[in-house]
Amino acid sequence: MSQISQTTLTPPDMTSVSSVTPHDETSSSSASSVSGSLSPNAPAAPPLQDLQQAGSRIREMARSAVGRAGGLPCLDDRDLAAIIANEPRPGIFSRGRSEYKAMEKAAADCDAANRELSAISVQEFARSPISDKAFNALQNYVKAQNAFSSCIDAYVSARGKDIPALASLRQSAQFRAAEALNFAACMQNDRPAVLPGSVREGIMQKAPDMHGGSFLLDSLRGQAMGLFDRIDALQGKHALAKDEFDREIDALSNEVNGLKGKLAAKRSEVGFQADEAVFGALEGMLTRSSERLSALKLAKPRSEVATALKVVMGPVEDADLEEVSKLITHGKDLKDAVREYNEKARDLAAQVKLDMITPARLRQEVTAARDKLQQSQGMQEAYALMVALARQDLSLPPALERLTGKFFASDAEADELGEMMDAARQNRHARAEYIAMAYDHNLDLQTVMEASLRGIPPDQLELEAGDAVLKESHNVGQGAVNSVDLCTYRGSDGESKVLVFKPELGARRGLNLLCAGHLGYDPRVRAMQLNVAAYRSAAAIGCGDVIARSSIGSHNGEIGLFMEAAPGMTPHAMGEKGYICETADGRKLDHIEAIDYMTEKGTLRDVRANLMRECNKLEWADLLSGQVDRHWKNYLVHINPETGAVKVTGIDNDASFGFRRVGLNKVDVSGLNPLAFSGVTRDTANPNLVDLAALSADEVATMQRIFGFNQASLPTCIDTETLRQLRDIDVDEYRRAMRSCMGEDAADAAVSRLVAAKAYAETLPEVTDWTSQDAKSWVWRGRDTECPIRNGFYNRDFAPFFGY
Repeated sequence: MSQISQTTLTPPDMTSVSSVTPHDETSSSSASSVSGSLSPNAPAAPPLQDLQQAGSRIREMARSAVGRAGGLPCLDDRDLAAIIANEPRPGIFSRGRSEYKAMEKAAADCDAANRELSAISVQEFARSPISDKAFNALQNYVKAQNAFSSCIDAYVSARGKDIPALASLRQSAQFRAAEALNFAACMQNDRPAVLPGSVREGIMQKAPDMHGGSFLLDSLRGQAMGLFDRIDALQGKHALAKDEFDREIDALSNEVNGLKGKLAAKRSEVGFQADEAVFGALEGMLTRSSERLSALKLAKPRSEVATALKVVMGPVEDADLEEVSKLITHGKDLKDAVREYNEKARDLAAQVKLDMITPARLRQEVTAARDKLQQSQGMQEAYALMVALARQDLSLPPALERLTGKFFASDAEADELGEMMDAARQNRHARAEYIAMAYDHNLDLQTVMEASLRGIPPDQLELEAGDAVLKESHNVGQGAVNSVDLCTYRGSDGESKVLVFKPELGARRGLNLLCAGHLGYDPRVRAMQLNVAAYRSAAAIGCGDVIARSSIGSHNGEIGLFMEAAPGMTPHAMGEKGYICETADGRKLDHIEAIDYMTEKGTLRDVRANLMRECNKLEWADLLSGQVDRHWKNYLVHINPETGAVKVTGIDNDASFGFRRVGLNKVDVSGLNPLAFSGVTRDTANPNLVDLAALSADEVATMQRIFGFNQASLPTCIDTETLRQLRDIDVDEYRRAMRSCMGEDAADAAVSRLVAAKAYAETLPEVTDWTSQDAKSWVWRGRDTECPIRNGFYNRDFAPFFGY
């Protein structure tokens, strides 16, 4: 990453940035403490009323499931309506979107087959042999029901979660197919003396005999529905005192267990075991109710605030303190200041857990403790030593890095702690959706609670990374404010799932160390959510495979970012290690050896073409996200010399979505110190904008020093599939998705880049075959020998070795 310049390498809360100073900066401490909301430009929490409605949606799913199991409705032509009502179509960035469309079509086909079968008279089935018209309608009906069931399975698998309403529909489809076949067989082999009035009536008559009879559930269904309603009501009581809340949970748990016993006894009285599928819905919802109640009782929101406080005011270890004290003259003063700071952190955590401190007071105490530590002689000297070593490009002692990380704490951190405390005190954390995710997936309770208190939407959480399935982890990087762990989890399919974890606090403070931080970030921005947005933005244009899939979770007590562990090395590492790929037998090949080997294997053409295509996709992904820090240490490349396959993955997407990066390649410099941009050409139509594409190499170098640009390229062509999906993006839906990850200004800038990218793409050549001479020529035309950061990634990092 580009480190911030020497004139700006100062702690954010100590000294203003000297090279670029916004004229209208205001403190983030004005964020509302009553609502617990973020500051106006910060990422917004989901509307509280929406979260309170989550329980109602669960209740309706339960009602539908029990109704379908007990009453066995059929031929109602409402399968498509049921899907739309109970399971909204996933957004453009969500998994399962194509599977949802297939499920919609299958539901519509079911409804059409229902109507066709219902129109057939009973006499057509009673004829011997059955009429062709009736046989075809029956065949179409059964085929449609089975296809619908398969499409539901595919969608649920793609979404990776249990969906009660769809489980009910799937069960219903399977029942209907079996019932219809049984009805037709009986009309042929055991025709009743009095024919049913309609096909619908005939199938309804067969249902009880086939599945054990709905009468077994009649006396219990009403009690179950009332119980679900009461659990929902409990989740909606956000101002209920904790002890009273726990008492109601205990009472409801006893009722759930009692109802389970009644169901078992009722079935025993009848003397046979009816079809398990009939009773699965009710029994399943009772089990889910028990789990919901247990999870609700375990939730301790104030403890999660204390955990977040410990991360923000993490104690300085004695060993680090001793080591740094020996490096400075004011070692005793440093020890005294740090020990006082550590004691304050412990005291505040205890007050939070016991609810003995107000949100406003918590903000004040955290800020005061930080300021006092920063202003001590020992800490000032330690920080000055860190700056001096950094300016000389000398390595920093790890203890010094960890200690001076305290200098990058901000008012925004204290504000967020206060807002979390405010939400916890009012019992206002959103339980329904988050708790459901905790027991439907591998999420641990800390993750869902902390995300809820922080207002992070549940669809941004990592579903497969709970502590219960963590197999192992080890640290792969440590710096002043950043730490990276490689974590291995037991996946839901039994396979290991490897993820890279970066704590949010380190990433957020690390952004202050980058020149890219000047590109416009609300003080309350969350780096982890910017990474989620970067992946979603890329996925929206079919380029999600070139940006590390990102989601939010907890590890070792800290909330942060999980990224997929992608294969390969950075281009920089290829140079350092002296090889770019490995053969099937493990032989490492440098550039020259690789070209010879791939020429012999006949894969060189494919490797070159795939590198061009994947680098181009990364350029388009970065254009939408406004990424400025894609240097040659910031993406991974894996080359398979045996097959010619290439995998490119962009990592560390923190320096994205700055609100000053607008349009294709422009920077909004309004409100910044004009002296910093003297000699830089402004946009003729808007003097507040600087167009990087219109600047000389020297002018670009000035912008690079100020803003940290490590790439400023515009793609010279576009892949056919990327163009198709770019055209299809709905701008309003894109804005809503971006808004859930960042502030309003950043979302507006993201939309401006999308709109500009859509128009720009229409002017470029479209590439269908990347092995063609045209594709090579279009990539080659993007070279800029005078200004390397305006080169595309292939031109910059691979063309010198692989050519065109």
